[in-house]
Amino acid sequence: MRKKVKFLFSIFVTLFIFLSFSYGQNRSKSPYSRDLPKSPWSDQEHYFNNTSSAGSTESATNSSSAGSANGAVNASSASSRAASENPSDLPKSVKLPFPKWWEPEGLEVFKAAYPDLIFIPVFDKEINDYQIHIVKDSDTDHKKEISLYWAEGRFLPKEKLSDLSKYRKMVYPYTKYAPDPKNFTQEDIQRIKDFTSKENREKGPIDPPFLYDFIYDCKSRESLESHLVKVSFLGFSVNVHERIKKSLQRVEKRINALPESPQMKNFIENLNRIDCYNWRSVRDTENRSFHSLALAIDILPRGYYQKSIYWGWQRQWDSEFWWKTPLEKRWMPPQEVIDIFVSEGFLWGGSWIVWDNMHFEYRPEVLLFNK
Repeated sequence: MRKKVKFLFSIFVTLFIFLSFSYGQNRSKSPYSRDLPKSPWSDQEHYFNNTSSAGSTESATNSSSAGSANGAVNASSASSRAASENPSDLPKSVKLPFPKWWEPEGLEVFKAAYPDLIFIPVFDKEINDYQIHIVKDSDTDHKKEISLYWAEGRFLPKEKLSDLSKYRKMVYPYTKYAPDPKNFTQEDIQRIKDFTSKENREKGPIDPPFLYDFIYDCKSRESLESHLVKVSFLGFSVNVHERIKKSLQRVEKRINALPESPQMKNFIENLNRIDCYNWRSVRDTENRSFHSLALAIDILPRGYYQKSIYWGWQRQWDSEFWWKTPLEKRWMPPQEVIDIFVSEGFLWGGSWIVWDNMHFEYRPEVLLFNK
């Protein structure tokens, strides 16, 4: 009798794994529910992501190129260092030995990034994609809900699925290390020029705002500003979204706890201003700046103009070869500071090909995707 039970159980387990794998394979045929994005230049580990960094509040008014298109060139040496030295304290996602047919691959990244939200996936056969039901404040009287389609990691409402190419995927390859222009090939250089062209910035895809609108209640300026809180950060008062208050306070506490060194002393003593909230779009694009969501921090040192700090300003002085600016001629925060920000869920703008070295923005899902 025992042998029969064991035999039947082994058949059941084998059948379950086979069906799970088969369903996962078939699911990849969906026009919306494929894997999360891989680099379009995977042979060179390059990826440009034109998102919503915006330089400082000052650059919004004084610079014709204010607000940068976020991008990253992940040189192979930087990629290997990032993989072995990532200090992130962000939660880890669990990987199963077979596809999770009950949800799209990659949804676990968003679950880990926003643990206070409930994500309920239901496969819509008519659309051939997962509809993600998202619940916020489920244990309060202010419970809110929304349903968005997975759309390859874009989180789009049903009426926007026909405009799929207008929106970028919400996560992308990222490393915390600045790409060195010494390693650029001629092909890389041409791609950089194409990527930063006025036409691409004006007509290129934008970040899908729908999930962020729900999480941060930022669909309008009025609703966003109801969630602003004033926080003291490294001796400056800044307005940030209430959801990142604790993360930013932990960043400050950990920076202040770092061992004293000439580099850290110089960094702290020479801070000139720190900006965060500024309701606006990225210059020359339809993209909304993460400063508009009060999720981005700009740290400007005294005399920052003595070194290059932002690609848009550099391009004003050198429109042809701005991208060649050597790393040693760019202002950068200490690596320890960058590591602390990253471990608390903030991207550093200095790792984008269109560098914004003063800029940190809260994007935990991107960091978790790259762990």
